[in-house]
Amino acid sequence: MTPKSEKTILIVDDDINYRIILSRILSNYNILTAESGDEALEKINSDLNINLILCDIEMPGLNGFELVNKIKNDFPALNVPVVFVSARSDLASYVEGFELGAEEYITKPFESEQVIKIVEDKLKSDL
Repeated sequence: MTPKSEKTILIVDDDINYRIILSRILSNYNILTAESGDEALEKINSDLNINLILCDIEMPGLNGFELVNKIKNDFPALNVPVVFVSARSDLASYVEGFELGAEEYITKPFESEQVIKIVEDKLKSDL
């Protein structure tokens, strides 16, 4: 059995099923979850030891794009990689996500192996 990583991942998605699926796929990491952008900001504000954020785009209230913009502007010292995980697969969404500073973009539905590979790559560069 692989020992649990010390890295912490924040999963932000209003769909509980995706929060559960991603939490299970990434069970070797410390997982925090939030069902909205506002809840994510609360978690970020209370725990600045987050190493990676997986974020949906379409959420009520503060959407994923707005959340990432706030993180980059309000928590510049956090410098945490953000990966969008969204059903939006149009070019405009990809472009906007990367312009906001996202490091990767995963389209739902996704393969577990894809998520694991991207997360491992992003957390290696966080060393």
